[in-house]
Amino acid sequence: MRRRSLFFKLLTSFLIILMIPVCLVFLFNFVFGNKNLLRSLKAQGKLAVDQDAAALSSVLDEYRHKAYQLSTDPLTIQLLGKGEDAMDSEESRQLYTLMFSTMKGDTYLANANIVSSSGKIRFSTHDFPSIYDLRYHTNETEPGSLFSLLEGTSLTASTISIRGRTSTGNNETIIATIIRQVYDAKGNVVGYVIIELFSGAADFLNQDYVLSDEILVNPTKYYASSLLHANVAGSYEKFPELSDIPNLNSGVISRSHKILCVTPLSNTDLLLVGSLSTTPYEASMRQLILIILITLAAGVALSVLCASLFSRSIARPVKELVVSMKKVEQGNLSTQVPDANIEEFAQLDHSFNTMVSQITSLMELTREEEAKLAEAERHALESQMNPHFLFNTLNTIKALAKIHHEDQIYTITLKLGKLLRSTVDNHESECSIKESMELVDSYLTIQKIRFGEKLHVALETEPECLDAMTPKLIIQPMVENAIGHGLEPKAGDWNLLVRIWAQGEILHIIIKDDGIGFDRATLPSDLGKLEGSGHVGIYNVYRRLKLRFKDEATMTIESDTGKGTVTTMTMPLIHKTVDSEEGEFLV
Repeated sequence: MRRRSLFFKLLTSFLIILMIPVCLVFLFNFVFGNKNLLRSLKAQGKLAVDQDAAALSSVLDEYRHKAYQLSTDPLTIQLLGKGEDAMDSEESRQLYTLMFSTMKGDTYLANANIVSSSGKIRFSTHDFPSIYDLRYHTNETEPGSLFSLLEGTSLTASTISIRGRTSTGNNETIIATIIRQVYDAKGNVVGYVIIELFSGAADFLNQDYVLSDEILVNPTKYYASSLLHANVAGSYEKFPELSDIPNLNSGVISRSHKILCVTPLSNTDLLLVGSLSTTPYEASMRQLILIILITLAAGVALSVLCASLFSRSIARPVKELVVSMKKVEQGNLSTQVPDANIEEFAQLDHSFNTMVSQITSLMELTREEEAKLAEAERHALESQMNPHFLFNTLNTIKALAKIHHEDQIYTITLKLGKLLRSTVDNHESECSIKESMELVDSYLTIQKIRFGEKLHVALETEPECLDAMTPKLIIQPMVENAIGHGLEPKAGDWNLLVRIWAQGEILHIIIKDDGIGFDRATLPSDLGKLEGSGHVGIYNVYRRLKLRFKDEATMTIESDTGKGTVTTMTMPLIHKTVDSEEGEFLV
């Protein structure tokens, strides 16, 4: 393997660290950036156009409804059926009131006009436009007339036109015109209701300034009108971005440096087209790529400089540390490295010195532990003889008691052997309630022989709890504790109750005596704090419960001086089952 200098390796590392992220950023922006940008702009533009289209549709629906209200009002129908003298009648003033009431103060956003078929009766919330004067524009079929759009429409239909974009006397630009016919009771057309929407009614458009233009398009008439730029309306020739789209429909269309987002207006033949220029974003992308290239060049120069400086400062302390490590490899554990001038290397030198000292200490400790382990093995071999010798002795006593018909000695020896075997048997950490109660029975049998009729015992165990599994030696020590500390100091008869039952999935165990009791304040509420105290038996039982069941197990001791003691333990009810294939007990 060819060796390289520290300077070369540092420079290579710096360049790799620099090049990878810069190249990834460059690649991402150059290859994927334009696509992601285009996708993001399309999503933003489509969302903006969809929101504006929904709002504009709502405005058009609102004013179409107002046109419907005016065209179907009996007062409108009545006046349009009269002669020109009706212009100065009381009914005309009522109609003006109706028109302003219907517009509800929106006269700065729209203009409402009513004209009879003959053109002799004309009403307007503003100056009546001359283009709707049917005395000069004679009928619906006149070419170029907005009324010609009504030809063939139903009685209940309103027509929305974006043609003839003009300005009112107040310089309000009209962006759309709603025309509706008025019919009398016989179904004859007696006049028209015309509502002109001003540009102020669409002030909500492009609130986020995402779009460069929003165009209202009538695809059947090939006519369009800009909603953001006044006086820009006409055929597709005035909107080059629309002219080369053969089938203008809903969706997003990409053109050179432009994105068109198309959304139809509900309940109309119109489309709302949002135009978004990508030129500023493409220029920003090119600037970003240029910045990346400049950063890359500066990074290469900085990498050369840093590699040179770092290689010089690192080489000397590294060499000193390597020399010391080789000495330790050769077995010289007294080697110590002087602290370097660089803080990080000084920490490394200190750690090395500490490690050597710890190795020395560990070697000494290992020798001591090996000696202790040998001594422990010797004691373990010797202790294995004690239980067997004791069992053999008990069996001899039991045999002699049986030969000499000493029944009590025989029974005590038998039960003591069971107790001793259960105590020294460490192969299993758990046992069933049945096994625990057999152990309790052995212990109580010895105590009954010892104390006679004064000891009264009640053992109550529900049958379904007999195969429940618990840690070993949690009942017998508490029974022994109850007799030794609660009952023995008491004069008279003694009563002891051991009750085991299940409630749902919880196993309950109660050991209750009527002994002398004690002051509960002498025990802490948390029995785990008994560690190291004189209450070894209680702590051992409590600890084994917690080790097995953790917080699912509880153990409480309630007592009062002269009134006895009650020990309560609860834990999950876990039954012992038998594996039918292997024949082994499973918990």
